[in-house]
Amino acid sequence: MLERLLRYADKQLHFGELVTGVRDRRHWSHVPTAEVVKAVLEMFFARLGSLNALEKLNHLSSWKNLPAHSVSADTIGRVVEVLDSSSLRASQKLLYSCMKKNKQLVAPLHGLIALALDGHESHCTYNQRCVGCLDRDIDGKIQYYHRNVTPS
Repeated sequence: MLERLLRYADKQLHFGELVTGVRDRRHWSHVPTAEVVKAVLEMFFARLGSLNALEKLNHLSSWKNLPAHSVSADTIGRVVEVLDSSSLRASQKLLYSCMKKNKQLVAPLHGLIALALDGHESHCTYNQRCVGCLDRDIDGKIQYYHRNVTPS
């Protein structure tokens, strides 16, 4: 079923073009960014709770022909951490305009369209900090974390 959903997304929403438009800040990459982004989207589409749950499905025969099969949870975590936010926003804008063109986002009579946002915290640590980290005080200790917000 997930494979059918991905084929439909590619046909109707130009899913492949959206995914290949996302870049990261790695200087050398063994795994292409597009494969990692596809794996993350597969995790969301399959409603899996974590990257480790995604990795555990690799032994299933129905999962073998999906991009998530070839990417480990550690690799996905490292790549998502260094994704370029401007290219991600550009892909989201392309998705939105494509959905609007296909009349999948039909405005009601008053002309306003509601957009639901879904937030996810990818990781947190007390030890390391990067330029894009958010921080919060937990019992007097500073915790650094990243938050992803996507339209749903």
